[in-house]
Amino acid sequence: MPTAKGGTRYYITKAPKAADLFEEMPSGFEFYEYPSDARIVFRKRVPYKNNSKFGSLGE
Repeated sequence: MPTAKGGTRYYITKAPKAADLFEEMPSGFEFYEYPSDARIVFRKRVPYKNNSKFGSLGE
């Protein structure tokens, strides 16, 4: 859905026959589950900054 400033707004729906469904995840977006209440949202990907003195995960 277009916004007033010319951007695009995405919505999550349970209706399988809704208009303008996309087939794949748009670039730069992700699904995120809040740990506090298990709510799932569709959001812009948040860059991860590793400021830990222990290095990155998986090392």
